[in-house]
Amino acid sequence: MTETPAPDPAALAKKRFFFLQALRLGGAAMALLGVAIMSGKVPAIHAGSQPELVGRLMVMIGAIDALIVPILLARAWKRQGG
Repeated sequence: MTETPAPDPAALAKKRFFFLQALRLGGAAMALLGVAIMSGKVPAIHAGSQPELVGRLMVMIGAIDALIVPILLARAWKRQGG
């Protein structure tokens, strides 16, 4: 059987860097959308929804996505030896 070649460390680091930045940007965008929903600038999902609750949840999930998940992912990658 043929073995797959090891990925280039520089290319792998570049892919991971851009993935982490996209993750942070997406989390920040989600948090900002949550703030806009809470303020009433953006209508919530449907007429019966609670915009305050939906907005707060989006802010919390967006903040976790932007601030905590990239750190945990980077630690996991370091443990793998990459």
